[in-house]
Amino acid sequence: MAFWYRFEKLDNFYSFIFNFQDKEAAGNKMMSTIPNFRQEIADNLSQINCQEESCFGGANAGQIDGNGYAAIRMNNGDPGLYFKGAIQIHEYTHSIYGQYVKFGGFSPCWLGEGTAHYIGLSIGANNFEEFIDLRKGQMYRVVDGFNPNNPDDIQNKFLNIYSSNDPDSPCWRIWDHNYSVGFAIVEALGTISGPDAIMMIWKLASYEFTFEQAFESVYGVSWEKAVPILSEVVSKYSYEN
Repeated sequence: MAFWYRFEKLDNFYSFIFNFQDKEAAGNKMMSTIPNFRQEIADNLSQINCQEESCFGGANAGQIDGNGYAAIRMNNGDPGLYFKGAIQIHEYTHSIYGQYVKFGGFSPCWLGEGTAHYIGLSIGANNFEEFIDLRKGQMYRVVDGFNPNNPDDIQNKFLNIYSSNDPDSPCWRIWDHNYSVGFAIVEALGTISGPDAIMMIWKLASYEFTFEQAFESVYGVSWEKAVPILSEVVSKYSYEN
């Protein structure tokens, strides 16, 4: 648990695992379980994001008044290795750093899912072989017009793309790679400065640091100088040609 040991703990963490048939009951359970929960949040997690059987695989998390929560939508049958622990840790991580988020629309697109995915896969695996299997399962993702083996693409089409609520934002066009390239970026950063360093980026946000200021404070190098290095590392060592 070295990822989180220096950070404020949640009072409780509630995980709701349900399928399409149980979505209404899940929403009601959220309302009756989580103190001060809002109906619109419960509806969004259980109803709006699960309108057909294909809602399987989707998950969301958040926190309210020190209580974290996750909605994990499943189907019948074997859910796969990722859904046997890693996803809960992924969503728990979102809830932890959700206490600090003040970057607004000015954090890199990859930061949120990259952080949660790296921690989820690292802790969720029971051994190194499972971790490698989980990791390989993320690296198949393909987005048209983006080559993860090209450092220029990673630098210009990924690392320097910032999040935005605008539906036309480039962030949404590369979203799938937050779980692969984003994961690989956080993996590289964790190798450099330890497992909790990336979480410190989020912690500093609560002190009104910009992402760039937080990054330089934690890693000792400016984000501008780090980008080409990370691009080269991820393009060469994270994907098979």
